[in-house]
Amino acid sequence: MHAQNFKTNITAGTIFSQSFATKANARTISSSRYAYGVRATRYRKNGSRAKAVPGPDRSKLALLNTLVRLLPDKAEPYYNRGTMLLELGEIHNAISDFAQAIAVDGSFALAYSNRGSALNLIGRYYEAIVDFDCAIKLDPRLPHPLYGRAQAYLRLAQYQKAIDGFSDYIKICPNDPIPYVERGKAYYHHARNDEAATDYSMAIELDPNFVEAYACRALLHANAGNYVAAVDDLTKAISLDKNYPPAYVLRSALYRELGNTQWIEDRKRALELDSNLNLW
Repeated sequence: MHAQNFKTNITAGTIFSQSFATKANARTISSSRYAYGVRATRYRKNGSRAKAVPGPDRSKLALLNTLVRLLPDKAEPYYNRGTMLLELGEIHNAISDFAQAIAVDGSFALAYSNRGSALNLIGRYYEAIVDFDCAIKLDPRLPHPLYGRAQAYLRLAQYQKAIDGFSDYIKICPNDPIPYVERGKAYYHHARNDEAATDYSMAIELDPNFVEAYACRALLHANAGNYVAAVDDLTKAISLDKNYPPAYVLRSALYRELGNTQWIEDRKRALELDSNLNLW
């Protein structure tokens, strides 16, 4: 396996694709219309995906249902229920509630933003961009729709627009490590590897337990032929999360290239964690 093959065989199949589903797109605005908050997940120590805010409590859904029935002409109950449904994974029901909130109050920026997040989750990226554009126009101070729109552009392979969008978000939230990794991916696909490496390193500086950042930086090292540095980053990632398949996949490929028989164990562990991986 030559260095250039790492990009197609590992990035597309593991690190970048998996991270979107599990972390980068799991952002919604908190269930108070007047209290902005970002809900995000990222791979951290001990195999847990720590959340910026507590998870949703399904027992509260009954109360929200009651509020919707009692206040059908108010946007707030629909928005709050939609936000909880989105966090519970009931994406289509959440979209319906956000649509109802917007029908009641067409100036409700957060409802547009969270509906955009829901649309991103089901791959309706162009519709999501329209919603994020509306949210930004209504309230340019909100960081979240900038991030969500950048994510949509990233998934649509419109990499320069993604870079610009993440850059706008970072200007507002410079201490959030996640958008640095996402912008790094856009730089990577744009063949701007030095800038990608800088972003991955910044994410690690902001959060030394950010497993995915180590894996992404390792991929850059591997593509540059710096296998030892790549293995070091992957070993660090695995020490933080022993259940992260992409790190085992890439380290297995590197170990095999280096003639280290540990590649067999890494491959075995990757398949134990995800039997659907398409490995050599």
